[in-house]
Amino acid sequence: LRARCLHLLGARIGARTRIYEIMLINPFVGFSNLTVGEDTVIGTGTTIDLTGHVEIGSHTAIAPGCMFMTHSDPGSRIGNRLCALYPRTISPVRIGDHVWIGEQVWIDNLATTRLRSHSCISQGALLLCGNHNYKKTTFDLIVNEITLEEGAWAGARSVVCGGVTMGSHSLLTVGSVATSSLDPYWIYQGNPAVKVKERVVRV
Repeated sequence: LRARCLHLLGARIGARTRIYEIMLINPFVGFSNLTVGEDTVIGTGTTIDLTGHVEIGSHTAIAPGCMFMTHSDPGSRIGNRLCALYPRTISPVRIGDHVWIGEQVWIDNLATTRLRSHSCISQGALLLCGNHNYKKTTFDLIVNEITLEEGAWAGARSVVCGGVTMGSHSLLTVGSVATSSLDPYWIYQGNPAVKVKERVVRV
């Protein structure tokens, strides 16, 4: 029923998709900013910011309590002087097919975030596109894109920082912090994460 209602409001929702009790931020910007493929499940308590485009593929599972933020606004609509230092940003989230996102994942995409098909983000992981220039008194905002290539896996409670690309089938282990890109088919561990061994995927 919720999927059908969202469709009537202008969202593009595929067949047999199930959407439970979720929170939509800035829905009046346009429900058309939300696209969900077929046979996808979005769990209870998930928050989706519709200021920017959110594209979710088919056969994808989003567990309860996830958060997808697509904009940052320090007060530009009321003339807040902070907007001179930290201007409003709007960036899309693009999620492919057969993606699994665990409970309490937070995607804070001040720049574009891409999750390619068959990628996975485990419980409590954080994808953090934003940072600040600590060398300047103005503490300037720095934003960079994040990409998880096909088959990449960010483990539970891990952190992926802005500018990082997780190569195809790379693995970031539990609690690790990726501050630079990960090579395909390698396992990374630690803070900052470093290579520990090759990832062998058997079919």
